[in-house]
Amino acid sequence: MNTSARGQSRTQGRPQPGRENRPDTGSGFASRPGPVPSSRLRPLLAAMTALGLGALVLSGCGSSGSGAPAGGAQGMESSPSADVALDDPVNTDVQGASKVELLSPGSGDLEVRRFVASSRELPKATIGFDESSSVEADGKTQEQDGALPARTAEVTQSVQPDVDGAQRAEFTFSSLAPDAKETGLDELLGSAKGFDVTFLRSADGSISASTLQAPTEARGVARQSVEQMAGALAESAVILPSDPIGVGAKWKVTRPVNDAVAPEMTVTYTLTAIDGDALTISVDGDAPATTDTLELPAGDGQGGAQGTDQGTNQGDGSVSMHVDDYSSTVKGELTLSLDSSLPTSGKLENDTTARYLGDNRAVTTTKATRTLEFGAP
Repeated sequence: MNTSARGQSRTQGRPQPGRENRPDTGSGFASRPGPVPSSRLRPLLAAMTALGLGALVLSGCGSSGSGAPAGGAQGMESSPSADVALDDPVNTDVQGASKVELLSPGSGDLEVRRFVASSRELPKATIGFDESSSVEADGKTQEQDGALPARTAEVTQSVQPDVDGAQRAEFTFSSLAPDAKETGLDELLGSAKGFDVTFLRSADGSISASTLQAPTEARGVARQSVEQMAGALAESAVILPSDPIGVGAKWKVTRPVNDAVAPEMTVTYTLTAIDGDALTISVDGDAPATTDTLELPAGDGQGGAQGTDQGTNQGDGSVSMHVDDYSSTVKGELTLSLDSSLPTSGKLENDTTARYLGDNRAVTTTKATRTLEFGAP
């Protein structure tokens, strides 16, 4: 971890309310459901049931600090809320470039479509977020702890120009609440008010860096929720081709993801409608290539080659499992305004199913889903 002398990371310095029981979310990003990076897969079954946390491949754990934007996470600053005390910002760079391939330019008015900084006051937006997971080991369903209900956030947004044609796409949480009643989480999630998220976005929509700045009084469950939502938003960002396109255009984007089984996600976008600067785009993606073996740290941390029901414990302490079947998909439709930080409407659904074989042909099956929905208050 690289930490700027100008600030401390959120886990250092002043005590953080609710942090003591907060699950480790690694880089602070959430990703599509699925296995998380092998360094975080402990214990074995918990690892395989966890939703992946790290949508795009992020370097280290980021850094903290502030200063003038400099075309990357280090020094990228957000615009903190005037009435909420905030922690030092946590900055993170995205590793790995996405590959864009135009499949068809479409028809009608062909133009190069690009995201721009906003010259108007952008409307408030809502973000609906839900995720769930389950695991079945040898026919028995495992208990899942710490699951959160579906949540809805209301945010303010802005898009400011940055260097080299990039933009700072920023949104600040006005509220965060569970969709269900009587969950006992209203006050805890409500402490996310004032949480600020900023993406450094290129004109094509690709995100190269992020800044997360939490309210000092934010509770652990609120921090976890916002970080998961920020990761889902980063992953859902539409990347536009550099070619002129019109209605019916289709292009493919291959992007790196932080997944121990499937390191890349390929998404096909189809431009179905154009209304001024508003684009409606259908989304259909999957993980085209997977590894045959999942390597995990041994649950007890001990070395020595031995067998377990879930996998083979290697001499270095890692556990090896055969990936018998793996599927990860994303589908949905989004309507984008090219000068906004978030889609104006739409819904994306991610589904991941994995089947692993251990010693004695022991079978472990994991399923995970995530839904992300956009709209107006």
